[in-house]
Amino acid sequence: MKPSALPARTLSEALSVAARAAGDRLALVCGDRRIHYPELDAEASWVAAALLARGLHRGDRVALLFPTGWDGVRMFFGVTRAGMVAVPVDPVVRPRELRRVLADAAPAAIVSTDRVATNDLVTVLGEVRDAPGCPKLILFTAGDPPPWAWRFEHVEPAGRVDEPGGELDDVAAIFYTSGTTGVPKGVTHTHGSLLESFLAMHELQQDYFAGSPAQVLRRGLSLLRRYRGSLLRGFGWQTWLTALPGYRIAGFRVVLNCLLSGHRLVLMSRFNPRAALALIDRERVSVLATSPSMLEAILRVTDLSRYQMSSLTVVGLGAAPANPGTVRRARELLRCPVVVGYGSTETGGGVLVTRLEDSDEQMAQTVGRPFPGVEVRIVDEHRRPVPPGEVGELACRSPGLMTCYRGDPDGTAAVVDGEGWYYTGDLAVQDRQGYVRIDGRTRDLIIRGGHNVVPTEVEAVLEEHPTVSRAAVIGLPDPLAGEIICAFVVARNGTVDLAAVRRYCAERLAPYKLPDQLRVTAELPVSDTGELARSVLRDEALQDRR
Repeated sequence: MKPSALPARTLSEALSVAARAAGDRLALVCGDRRIHYPELDAEASWVAAALLARGLHRGDRVALLFPTGWDGVRMFFGVTRAGMVAVPVDPVVRPRELRRVLADAAPAAIVSTDRVATNDLVTVLGEVRDAPGCPKLILFTAGDPPPWAWRFEHVEPAGRVDEPGGELDDVAAIFYTSGTTGVPKGVTHTHGSLLESFLAMHELQQDYFAGSPAQVLRRGLSLLRRYRGSLLRGFGWQTWLTALPGYRIAGFRVVLNCLLSGHRLVLMSRFNPRAALALIDRERVSVLATSPSMLEAILRVTDLSRYQMSSLTVVGLGAAPANPGTVRRARELLRCPVVVGYGSTETGGGVLVTRLEDSDEQMAQTVGRPFPGVEVRIVDEHRRPVPPGEVGELACRSPGLMTCYRGDPDGTAAVVDGEGWYYTGDLAVQDRQGYVRIDGRTRDLIIRGGHNVVPTEVEAVLEEHPTVSRAAVIGLPDPLAGEIICAFVVARNGTVDLAAVRRYCAERLAPYKLPDQLRVTAELPVSDTGELARSVLRDEALQDRR
């Protein structure tokens, strides 16, 4: 399906199209709230009218400080329906980070609710309120305003906006990167670039039914035998569950793909493994969209069998690299296929994904092949393609690519060339069949004594040891070797035999890949999407040197 095939020019129009097709079907389940499609579409119109009535204009940027949930969804669609630019922001971000994002985005308005107002948030927004040329501060709440609400203009929506304007190439949103490898960047996306990813997913689903009737039948029978009939539950309208934060592109993509397809979406504002299992049981969830760290927490629940999970059709993993062992264990315990995707804020979502017909090893060890309409290649340091099987930087070309980095055109030029190739900064290997394996970040590549060491290779060996549950490897500057290898390990059952781990690694790794330092840590630092924060470990190790 191409953009011209979608009867919509904007995200808001696409929601209206989906709402009309869905009729009175349930759209969202958020805590005690159950929202049907007509209500969701109407709420977007009410929010748009309220913002326009407060003097905001088409093209204005509006910062949205909401946790994952109903308010964030209706506000996003309301902002875009008014022809404005949504800027989702982590509502519990640290004050320094919030100040930086607000200064960079320069929003005409900041919108929030009383539910996310922490002392830090109130302090920072109070500073914004007192600054020259401050944006409007708008509080949407149904109850009595809290004591600090004087800082906001308290509003209730009035009127409707039913005829959204705009085009595919109008800016729709600015998403900020997680900042795990540097200062967060504002990534600008149009309505068209965000819709492209949805269309690619839709086309991928249609591919399962492509070919002659005989080919479709053979493919279907093969999948049914492999997954013991669980895929039959995936036909028709589905129920999706996610706790991925909606202010990150991974969580937003789940919301968009589910709602524009007319399915039912169950949202968790805060992840808890037992609460997620209870929701799967109670709501008969068919698609679990989650991160590897969240999935690992679910698999660690000791009495997993007490929850009814037979409704699960598929588990979709994204937002961070997935451990092959986690994928295999989830497939066994949850008794459904686990597909792994790869994307980024800059690409508007999915770039690569495993397919249901892929082998067990391909589904566990790789991030699959490109989505329809996406091209990928692996390049060397001079951006020349490397042969299959060699490590290099992953580059991709996609219709869903960002417009630019907000306020940093030079940064955009550094990663997108004149032919539209985006250089991701991720190390990867592509085999002759087109499957891609991610091996970490180019900046995480360790150069030790002239040898290139990929951290994920060392981590995989460390995690094979029976006393190690998780591992993270970083490079530290060294005057003689250039860099030395420092490994952080988390104990599986309380203790780690470091001497035994060293011997284990020596039997399986080349000498130049052996860790120079082994450190035991209680846990590995991760971002809100579960991505390993290597910079935190590097700062900790460098601090210990002083």
